[in-house]
Amino acid sequence: NQLTRFDFDTEVSVKILGHIFEQSVTDLEELNAEASGQEYNQKKGKRKTQGVFYTPAFITQYIVEVSLGGYLNRREQELRHFFRIDEVLSASNQQQKETAIKFWETYRDEVLQKTRVIDPACGSGAFLIAAFDYLMQQYERVDRELNALGCTLNDGKLLEFDRSILSNNLYGVDLLSESVEITKLSLWLKTAEPGKTLTYLDDNIKVGNSIVADSSLVERAFNWEAEFPNIFADGGFDVVIGNPPYVRQELLSPIKPYLKANYESYDGVADLYTYFYEIGLKILKPGGLLSYIVTNKWLRSGYGEPLRRFFACQGLLEQIIDFGHAPIFEDADTFPCIVAVRKPNLSPSISETESEIEQGKSEPNSSAIVCPVPREDLANINLTQYVQEHGYQISRSRFSADAWSLETPAVDELMQKIKRVGVPLKDFAGVKPLYGIKTGFNEAFLIDEATKNSLVQADPKSAEIIKPYLRGQDIKRWSPEWANLWMIFTNKDMNIENYSSVKKYLEKYRNKLEAKAGRQLWWQLQAPSNNAHLFEQTKIVWQDLAWNSKFCLDTEKLYTNDLCFIIPSNDTWILSVLNSPLIWSWLWRNTIHGKDEVLRLKNIYTEIIPIAPPTDQIRAEVEPIVSRLIEITKINQATHQDVLQWLQLTYKIEKLGQKIEDFSSLSFQEFVEEIRKRMPKTKSSDPLGVAGLKAVRETYNEYAPPIQSRKAEALRLEHRLSDLVNQAYGLTPEEIDLMWKTAPPRMPIARQI
Repeated sequence: NQLTRFDFDTEVSVKILGHIFEQSVTDLEELNAEASGQEYNQKKGKRKTQGVFYTPAFITQYIVEVSLGGYLNRREQELRHFFRIDEVLSASNQQQKETAIKFWETYRDEVLQKTRVIDPACGSGAFLIAAFDYLMQQYERVDRELNALGCTLNDGKLLEFDRSILSNNLYGVDLLSESVEITKLSLWLKTAEPGKTLTYLDDNIKVGNSIVADSSLVERAFNWEAEFPNIFADGGFDVVIGNPPYVRQELLSPIKPYLKANYESYDGVADLYTYFYEIGLKILKPGGLLSYIVTNKWLRSGYGEPLRRFFACQGLLEQIIDFGHAPIFEDADTFPCIVAVRKPNLSPSISETESEIEQGKSEPNSSAIVCPVPREDLANINLTQYVQEHGYQISRSRFSADAWSLETPAVDELMQKIKRVGVPLKDFAGVKPLYGIKTGFNEAFLIDEATKNSLVQADPKSAEIIKPYLRGQDIKRWSPEWANLWMIFTNKDMNIENYSSVKKYLEKYRNKLEAKAGRQLWWQLQAPSNNAHLFEQTKIVWQDLAWNSKFCLDTEKLYTNDLCFIIPSNDTWILSVLNSPLIWSWLWRNTIHGKDEVLRLKNIYTEIIPIAPPTDQIRAEVEPIVSRLIEITKINQATHQDVLQWLQLTYKIEKLGQKIEDFSSLSFQEFVEEIRKRMPKTKSSDPLGVAGLKAVRETYNEYAPPIQSRKAEALRLEHRLSDLVNQAYGLTPEEIDLMWKTAPPRMPIARQI
């Protein structure tokens, strides 16, 4: 009676219960830690280690619509064909009316009542509640159709369907017993009536580890067939839905041998959700549908290859909705995507040597719907309508073990052409990209100019092992901008006793250095690289985390850390290709994206960049252009530094800010206003004064116009380089137009009009 006093749809919805549970997990752990006198470690809490995140309602509703709705629609169409219902509906005699009634009753009794839906990581029950609502709407739809045919249900019959849904249609499993109880409560709140016993749910909603069936490995091992014998006697579940937990592979070490032995999708660095995909398809009945929301990283990553192969062999992709870096989940950068996949039917009409999967891939109209959803389009979105308006179809033949492209057919063909024409960078250059030096403790090994000078003054021999160091932020387009920083380069082949000042300096950090990973001696770099001599050569350098297209040529023997990569080469053609708009477009579609859509340009991705072999004429034109671009970049960098140092010394500006650092892009008035904002506060209304204003004007007029002129020249040269690169790849005017019309954010240059 107490339960029925509330309107739970508005007052205590499943969303509220989900958020209460999600927060309570953290709150209880914090209280327990406080009671035991320990500091609470959020990274080791259940929300992180067991991936507890509440799924927004518009996601659960869409997944249910695609999976459960898709399954029911397919079954309904089969029944319509069996009863020849389209012909019946156009007729009016009594026999045909009875056929229509029989159709709707069969759909209700043989389809709706027998459809089994499972969420193998049910959390607070959000997906099951959405499935309940969808099924109830279907029962109401059937009731309306039967009423229209003059067939009225007995009083109260429709009200019994809600309990039938709980007893016969909905199932869930979760590792946390608290989650299971919240799910039961959420479902009871949908069906509670005064004076009636709550539906028994212990046989439907269970505690267990959905991934592991071996009780010797985990406490709550879960044997699916033993726990749901009636379901599997009938072939399995019809629909699998959910948001598998976001648990990183580092936390799976105790069960990795089990995973390797029991999952085709196993990879040593695959996260937990990978195995939810496989178990989901395994517990699915042939013809059934699975839909999850998980990270999109497996679509292209190396560790996703076994899962992609599993899907290619065991499923038929129906939909992929890619949200990129949109913030679907609070407190979690997950790069989510919705995937819907159908388990193929085992039809006797298909020969033993040809599966429905093989048929599905070979049929001309066999395709999946793909729809990217940009972050900026997410607010107040109607996802179903958005997919209908912006989704496009791509052939299922594209979904193999290789990295999956979600591009439109035209863009995918352009990317394939780039790949066909080009030679992998590692082959074209004759060497693979190399990552920089991993120090193990930057605070000790990376030093400034003053420290370096002090060490060399105390022991001139130390200059042998102090190398110029280039930070990732100092990697600019065409030419690096070294910040006069240094790296103490101590490897296993040297004797630290020969470098007294360096040893004395490192002694200050000895305790922390001894704690760093690896077997090296305390004073040695953690991973000094076996190819350190290559840093002394002319080389092309780039950052791992690439917000923009910035590849540069280093001729100054600069060393980098392990967040940068190099390829020993002085080939200006390679550099021009890497910096081209075409390759930025290619990288955007063929590398992993990080937070805020930063590209991860690791060597495993960059070594396969297709480099088109240039003709002699193209190479002859490219070389002087690149040389001039490098020259312009160096001159502008030096000029900027002169002006910025003058500003800091003359006007005591501590933090210049991005606008002043690029002062040549400002008008004179904007430049003056930025200086005034950055200067120390004084009583004067104008901290610059008349003399200061005059000096700034003279400086601006002397330096800004030449920089602007050189930038304009550089832009013209960049456009010509882009034309030459496109020419080397054999792009047609239509393909060039397509490249620009589908250009990713932050193209290195704007399109020339």
